Amino acid sequence: MVGKLLFASNTVRPDLAYAVSVLSRYIKDPKEIHMKAAKQVLRYVSGTLDFGLTYRRTGSFQLFGFCDADWANDKVDRTSNTGYVFKLSDAPISWCCGMII
Repeated sequence: MVGKLLFASNTVRPDLAYAVSVLSRYIKDPKEIHMKAAKQVLRYVSGTLDFGLTYRRTGSFQLFGFCDADWANDKVDRTSNTGYVFKLSDAPISWCCGMII
């Protein structure tokens, strides 16, 4: 299940990137709470099936990039989360969300 969500978040659904990144951390030893979280993500996906990426020809052909990190926000192991998105004319063309060890 998480693998399929990971594929979707990497190819056509940047809105899933953070949730899937968090779920994938527990794939080796999942607990019931992780299954509930995965089901919640699936409910979100089923309610947003009409979401998608739209690339339109516009007058402005500009590339924008945004990034963020929380720098050792995890109190247990002091890991950080980071992410970025690059947009071309208001449509995402590259994105990533993950943990820095």
